[in-house]
Amino acid sequence: MPIDHSFKYTSVNSDRNATIDRGHTCADRSGDNQCEIRELSQKPKTEGTTIFFSWLDRYRQHSDSIGKIIYESWGQPSIFAFCEYKNGQLIKHAPREPPTKHEGLARRHLIEGYTQTWDFYKTAKAESVEICREIESVLEQYEQKIDNEIKTAHALVGEDNITKIPQRWDSQSHYDYHKMYDEIFKGGLYHTKQRELWIKSISNYTYLVAGSKINPDDAGEILAYGILQDMEELEKRIKNLQGNKEIMDLIIQYHKKTEELGANDYKARYFRDITNIWREINEEGKLLKGHGACENLPECSVPP
Repeated sequence: MPIDHSFKYTSVNSDRNATIDRGHTCADRSGDNQCEIRELSQKPKTEGTTIFFSWLDRYRQHSDSIGKIIYESWGQPSIFAFCEYKNGQLIKHAPREPPTKHEGLARRHLIEGYTQTWDFYKTAKAESVEICREIESVLEQYEQKIDNEIKTAHALVGEDNITKIPQRWDSQSHYDYHKMYDEIFKGGLYHTKQRELWIKSISNYTYLVAGSKINPDDAGEILAYGILQDMEELEKRIKNLQGNKEIMDLIIQYHKKTEELGANDYKARYFRDITNIWREINEEGKLLKGHGACENLPECSVPP
């Protein structure tokens, strides 16, 4: 059954009934939910108005409580989908509604009282999910392109990811797939001498490392270890992939999509509205809209 949004109050005195209807009395007040209170306060204070103002105090506390939840919980970026490429792996976060004690009640107030804000939320949520799908597709192509190139000829064994390991060949060389993806990603995008590849030996092992040679204290991040011939081959392949146009185009696509994810217009409008809702309640003393969302609760139920 649809909820009645009229939010009607009735006060009885010895002279007449005074009925205040939000849907009509306040139509020229630009949605100011204080107009009922101002009009009612002009009437002679009877038992009915005393009860009403007692309820009003409770509902104001309710507005403060739920308004704060809307601001602090429903104003978090985690309510939208998010993804990023970090350390050679795609990190994905599905959109989730805030796990607070009264999140359902806050949700209903948003739906009932702030229709446009809720529409912004739904649109931004759907767009964030779609953009993350597109980012995932771009990165799958990126990693597949690298796999196809690295696995030819002298393939190195990446023990951390068994599903992508080619058949072991007769060497003792190993490398980390994720660090490989990450190094090509960073080096291909920035392509500066601030980060370089070099080979060094420690004990009986030869390592391919990446880092800053400018800093003598930088030991470098280990990408692979094994025999010298394999490390030299791998270094050459990584540098070639960092200059590969197809791979660079995929990296650029990724960054464009992440910019879309961060600068979504509907998301910006939604967060702006959430901030304004809390400012109106906390600083301007307005009541939380969407009374129909909780009229069955004692603090919300308008006295007869």
